[in-house]
Amino acid sequence: ENGNSNNNAIIIKGKVNSSYISAGNSDNGNTDNNLVFISNNSSTRLAAGGIANNGTANNNLVFITDSKANEIYGGFTENSNDDYDAAVNADYNAVIINNSEIGSVAGGYTNSGTANNNFVSISSRNTHGDIYGGQSLNGDANNNIIIISETVAASGRIAGGRSSEGNTNNNTVIISDSIIQGNIYGGRTNEGNANANTIIISNSTMPNVIYGGGSSKGNATDNTVIISNSTYDSNGIKTTNVYGGYTENGNTERNTVQITGGKSSDIYGGYSGLGEAKDNIVIINGGEVSNVYGGDSSNGSSSDNKVYIKDGTIRYIIAGYSINRENSNNVENNTVYISGGKVTGDVNGGVTY
Repeated sequence: ENGNSNNNAIIIKGKVNSSYISAGNSDNGNTDNNLVFISNNSSTRLAAGGIANNGTANNNLVFITDSKANEIYGGFTENSNDDYDAAVNADYNAVIINNSEIGSVAGGYTNSGTANNNFVSISSRNTHGDIYGGQSLNGDANNNIIIISETVAASGRIAGGRSSEGNTNNNTVIISDSIIQGNIYGGRTNEGNANANTIIISNSTMPNVIYGGGSSKGNATDNTVIISNSTYDSNGIKTTNVYGGYTENGNTERNTVQITGGKSSDIYGGYSGLGEAKDNIVIINGGEVSNVYGGDSSNGSSSDNKVYIKDGTIRYIIAGYSINRENSNNVENNTVYISGGKVTGDVNGGVTY
């Protein structure tokens, strides 16, 4: 049985061209509390604070400035035992990138365990791959933070927390003065819940779709998206749809989207394919918006949703909407408040058919 690889450091201030840089590495133990610092126009295919097999990868830090790296992990761990449910966590890791050309990034990654409380910060230059605060295949990815600023172009997907089978709750993505080309998720999961995530975007170019919280089978509740002075690409090739909460099979409740300035396409406080859309809120403080939906369900009830129009230009508004395929779903107690701005098309409190 191999031991742990903890409390190691790699500090690069001279120019280094390498294929692999990892401060802590263990085939059958933990890799915790390691440090990697890369600078001076160095380059590497992979940089990681800690890489573990059948162990934890916690509390690692990777700092890259004025360099290049194709793949970056604060902490990376995989469970390769027959007992796939045995947890190997990647928690409390950090990746900080400044003025560097990079590919994919994950603050913490695990295939079997939690990826919680990780932090990723990126400023200046381009990114060419997916960016995850915390990523777990069958565990939770909660309480992660991504901050992106002054980035020329980020071409991959961005998710504060990403999980296939677990929950993605309480993650935060903050983006300013950047061009974002891949979809943005506060939290994204296939089978779990995506609750209480936050996205804040300012002075940026937005991608096709933004999800505060998105789930295929679970609920998406209490998520928040705040966008100011941002727009889809100036050539009009892409338009931006924004969802406070999005789920294909669960309920979407108490989500909020707030838009101030800029230009966007369709805004949904909450959307559900088969569940309820309830108590969602959209606030438009300014800008150009095509269509606004407080709550939208393709085959469930849509109730108690609210739309507030305070300024800006909006084409079409529905506070509560349901396609109602089962002929048993209600659209009730939805409200539109208009105190300013300009609405050029229809305004509906509730619509079902």
